Amino acid sequence: MRLSRALLSICVVFSTACASAPSGGSPAVPPRVLSDTLYPGDTRVDARRLVSGSSERVMTVERAGQPVRALGSSVDVLGAVTFNGAPALLRVGSVQRGTATLIDSTWSDPRTLAPLRHASVQPARRLFVEWTGAVIRGRVEPTTGAPIRKDSTFAVPSYDSSNWELVIRAMDLGVGVRRVLPVYDVDGLLQWYVVRVVDTTSVDGRAAWIVKADLGVAGVATMTIEQASRRLALVEVPMGQATLKMAPPGR
Repeated sequence: MRLSRALLSICVVFSTACASAPSGGSPAVPPRVLSDTLYPGDTRVDARRLVSGSSERVMTVERAGQPVRALGSSVDVLGAVTFNGAPALLRVGSVQRGTATLIDSTWSDPRTLAPLRHASVQPARRLFVEWTGAVIRGRVEPTTGAPIRKDSTFAVPSYDSSNWELVIRAMDLGVGVRRVLPVYDVDGLLQWYVVRVVDTTSVDGRAAWIVKADLGVAGVATMTIEQASRRLALVEVPMGQATLKMAPPGR
C-alpha cells in the first residue's frame, strides 16, 4: 500500500505503519536555524507535558464541491513502561484502512523522547529499529524473502519519524518559536523538519497553538495543539486541490 508523500507523513503522526517516504539524501541544516535545533536529550523537550491514555483520530480528504472522503482511522495509546530496567514511554499506534490493520510501537526516554526502539507490524512486513545515540540498527522482515538490514550511523542523533509530532507537542511551544528537528525515517533517511508556532486559536473554548511543520519531501503540515493538555486537535496537509485532515471523531 503506497500513498502520496503528504498522506504518508500524516499517517506518521500516529504511526509509520502507512509506510515511509522514499529515501533520497540527507539535507544539511540551514545555517540560519542551527541555534534552534533540538537534538534528542534537549531539555526544551519535556514529555511530562503530555497526557497519557488513548486517543482516536479519523482521516479524511476534503475537496471543494465534493463530498468528504474517509480514508481510515487511528487509535493512539501513550503510557509509562520499563525498557531494559529503566523508565520509558511506550506509544502504541494502530491505523485501520479498509480491512488492513497496521500497528507501530515505540519506546522513548520518558522525559526527552530520545528514541530507544521502534517495532512495526504491517501486512507485507515487520520492521525493527534500535537507537544508540547517532548509531541506528534496524531490520526489515518481509512476509516473503530474507530479512534486510537497515543500519545507519549519522553525524548527529535523531528522533524517530513516527514520533515527530509527539516531540513537537512536548517542546517549548509559544508564538514565534521556531525549532529544527533531526528526524530519522525508519526506512533509512535522515531529514530536518522546521517547526514554527505561528498563531493561537480556540478549540471548544480551550486555548490552542497553530503550528506549521515543514516535513521536507512530505510537505507542510498545519497542526492545532491544545495548550493545557498538549492534545493534537487537528492536522491538515494540502494535497493539490484537496486537503488531508486528521481529527477526533465528529470534529
